[in-house]
Amino acid sequence: MILTDEKLSAFLDGELDTAEMDLVREAIAHDVTVSDRLAALAEVDRVVKVAAEKATAVALPKEIVALLNDEKPLSQASDVQVSDTSLASVSAANQSSVNQSSAENVKPFPKKANSTNSAPHKQAKWKGPFAIAASVAVLAGLVFFNQQGAETTQPSHWARVSSVLDSNLTGEATTFDSGVTVTPQLSFVNTEFNYCRQAEVASRDELNVMIACKDKQGAWQLAASKLDELGENAGQYQTATSAKVMEEELDKMMASAPLNREQEKNAIEATWLADKAEGVNDEN
Repeated sequence: MILTDEKLSAFLDGELDTAEMDLVREAIAHDVTVSDRLAALAEVDRVVKVAAEKATAVALPKEIVALLNDEKPLSQASDVQVSDTSLASVSAANQSSVNQSSAENVKPFPKKANSTNSAPHKQAKWKGPFAIAASVAVLAGLVFFNQQGAETTQPSHWARVSSVLDSNLTGEATTFDSGVTVTPQLSFVNTEFNYCRQAEVASRDELNVMIACKDKQGAWQLAASKLDELGENAGQYQTATSAKVMEEELDKMMASAPLNREQEKNAIEATWLADKAEGVNDEN
């Protein structure tokens, strides 16, 4: 199997099938150059995404801002209302001259104009809030477990997961008697200068992509997690979704480039102590 950059990028995104994922993990475990390339690609993905976000973070034109604030629709509604009121007055006067006796039974046109013009005005008002609510609903679907809820979300086998995070290099999988397989995917230093690791915790029925960080007492604490159930087709995990969801969390947490193979070995020897993490820089 030739490990091209495209293949390694697909591995990072979880887009390979199970057999290919295992082959890449084996290559990472036995070839330092492969692990270094993987770390470099992970850093490139992060930098490109940050640059793209900055490039698109531009101010909206004043016309769009006015539209979102409902300023223009209000102005247009006011103009139409004045115009329709004038027309209604002329029409009412003509109707009165033609048939004076029936003029009292004719409803004034200004009221009708106000009624018809109120519809677009109300519509313009609910468009903004509902659009915002829809966006919030989409974001709410990407749920991360923070430290406050860590105790309730950590599985009973957390001690075994922690032991793998302590001792395994990226790509080295450990399978327990229960059938659960833990595979570290990435190591880095967070903004609080603590070591953190992203890992897959897979069983026959589900896959949990998680990020854990060392606390001041030297214990691994769950920082973020995304759980996927077993896919319906061909028994494939929904790994691509998890990988995409975790990217944003990694961007917020990472203070340096991912650790390369040599840096991971040093971290393992130092038992992932926080004071040792301060010596890690952005250069691999």
